[in-house]
Amino acid sequence: MEFFAELGLDRSKEIETCCMDMWKPYINSVGQHTNAKIIFDKFHLVKIVNDPLDKIRKRIFYAADPEKKSNMKRKRFVFLYKRSNLPEEKSEDLKELLEQNEELFKAYILKEQFLDIFEGDNRHCMPVLRLVQWMDNVEESGIKELLPAIKTIKRHFDGIVNYFDFGYTNAASEGFNNKINVIKRAAYGFQDLDYFILKIRQTCGFN
Repeated sequence: MEFFAELGLDRSKEIETCCMDMWKPYINSVGQHTNAKIIFDKFHLVKIVNDPLDKIRKRIFYAADPEKKSNMKRKRFVFLYKRSNLPEEKSEDLKELLEQNEELFKAYILKEQFLDIFEGDNRHCMPVLRLVQWMDNVEESGIKELLPAIKTIKRHFDGIVNYFDFGYTNAASEGFNNKINVIKRAAYGFQDLDYFILKIRQTCGFN
C-alpha cells in the first residue's frame, strides 16, 4: 500500500507486469492499484511440490523397517534436489533411496517432471499443456500429499502460466535481500538507519 501511494495512481497504472510469490495480500494489492499481469516466481513454485514431497519421504521413512530406514537416512538433500544439479558423487545415494520404495520413486519422477516444465525457454514446447498433463499424472498416481499442489496451481493458474510468456523471476530482488541480511548479521544491527541504507547502497552497487 505504501509503495503504491508513494508511486502515485498514474505511475502505478503504467506497471505492466509484477512478479511475486503467492501471498494473498501481494496479489490483492497489485490487483487493486495496477492493471499489471501477475507472474508467480518459478522459484516459489518449486515449494509447491517440494513441501509435499518431503512429507511423502517422511511418511515412507517412518513406516519403513529398520534396514530401509538406515538406507534412507541423511538423503533428504538428494531427494529434493533437481537431478540435473545433483553432484555426481551423490548419484548413487539417490539411486539407493529410490530403490527403497515404488511410491517414493513415483513422487520423485513427478517432481522432476514439474521442474522440467519451467526449465529454460519453454514457450515453444507447449508448457501449459504439459502442466495440465502433469496435474493429470498426479491424480493418477494416487499420492495424496501432492493433491493440494493441484488445487494451488488451479487457483493461481493465470499467474503461473504468465511465466511462460515473460520468463521473469524474483532472483535479483532475492539476491539483494540476501545481501542486506548479511550486512545486518555482520553489524549485529544498525542504530543509525541512514548509515544502514548507505551500507546497502555500497554493497549492492547503488551510487
